[in-house]
Amino acid sequence: MERAIRTDVDEFYDMLDEWPQRIEEHADLLVAWDRLYNEVRPHQSLGYLTPSAYNRSLQASGPSASSVTPDV
Repeated sequence: MERAIRTDVDEFYDMLDEWPQRIEEHADLLVAWDRLYNEVRPHQSLGYLTPSAYNRSLQASGPSASSVTPDV
């Protein structure tokens, strides 16, 4: 989580020339950033896949023993 926050600060907030005046404008920028981060921008830690592509590859391979949680 800390890495995600740092990436947001370094690659989103620090790149804004000025803050939006309306919350709706800020929300629109965040939606665009979220799409870029998750669907366009490859991540080295995911083998240069986007998080969306990595998630699809996990779903296609089916559940693994490490992802199954026991009933408690």
